[in-house]
Amino acid sequence: MRILHIISGLNTGGAEIMLARLCACLSELGFENRVVSLTGEGPVSEILRNSGVGIRTLGLRPGHATFAAWRELRSEVVDYCPSVVHGWMYHGGLAARSAVQRPRRPALVLGIHYSLIRLCEEKTMTRMVIRGLAWLSSSFDSICYVSEKSAAEHEAIGYSPVRRRVIPNGIDCSFFRPTEDLRQETRAELGLRSTDLVIGMLARYHPMKNFPRFFAAAKRLAARHPEARFMCAGRGVDWSNGELTRIIREAEVESRTLLLGECADVKPLLAAMDIATLSSSWGEAFPLSLAEAMSMGVPCVGPVIGDIPNLIGDPSLLVPPDGVSSLYEAWARLAAMGEGGRRAIGERARRRVEERYSLNEGSRRYAALYADAVADSRSN
Repeated sequence: MRILHIISGLNTGGAEIMLARLCACLSELGFENRVVSLTGEGPVSEILRNSGVGIRTLGLRPGHATFAAWRELRSEVVDYCPSVVHGWMYHGGLAARSAVQRPRRPALVLGIHYSLIRLCEEKTMTRMVIRGLAWLSSSFDSICYVSEKSAAEHEAIGYSPVRRRVIPNGIDCSFFRPTEDLRQETRAELGLRSTDLVIGMLARYHPMKNFPRFFAAAKRLAARHPEARFMCAGRGVDWSNGELTRIIREAEVESRTLLLGECADVKPLLAAMDIATLSSSWGEAFPLSLAEAMSMGVPCVGPVIGDIPNLIGDPSLLVPPDGVSSLYEAWARLAAMGEGGRRAIGERARRRVEERYSLNEGSRRYAALYADAVADSRSN
């Protein structure tokens, strides 16, 4: 079976990484995959190509669709002749819907990796795409969400519930596993001591990720724990970001902070952490970064957004979407437990991911989804 995946771009992000890992697993199950990036190349391109996945880029600028690009996309659908066209996230889904014309042969799948807790915070164009897809949602053969909470939020604004499927992001637990040697090696490379308490966040620089909240909590923790260090990585998360640099300086934790930019391989960073966290205020559905950290045996603190409560499981590690005190207090509780206490929580976290969120099981569920979508498409 041929699957054509359409996605906005191939920069490092949860959905993009999940796409690459899914393609690798689907290939082992006998599927053929091809990816169309509406914009250009990115760090995930190499991962896809290493799995034998073909890539085509349309070179669009964000928010600037063109008829020429649509014609090129339509040509790709016709020439590749896929069994399924899978539109990843809102813009990929809208592009997929526009490129698959009736009477159509390929089944059409919309993949949603987002929570709608604060739709008003999104850009006007993004809100229009989200609302437009609600109107078009009944024309998809399947709508696949990464969280139950996200599915309910979308259906509340008009998305069709008829073909709802929920498949959480999957983790390769044989790859993401606790590794003491890697922990010590990475810490040495980053100039971190074995006694440092490292709190890390993997997230692109975006208002939804709420970096001011992270560093406000960091300021409070640093005052009580001189061994605390703060490590952040993601697109736009580096010292050339003047806005982020100002936030860190105002928090007075500049000398304790590592900003590592966009990283395609996050395993070493996760290995170096004592606590992984997200300070997001909205938008998260099922964050891959927390699930990977849990698989590495790292205790995680996350906000009550999307399916993060189901992922983490422990109410003491969950915080409201806003407010500095709750985030600081959760970190402080973990800091007070010492290395042994944190290791016990990390071991429970890893078992939870192994039991509930394995990549192999997720891939099999996607394979079944595609087969069902094809059957539904042919019966309509």
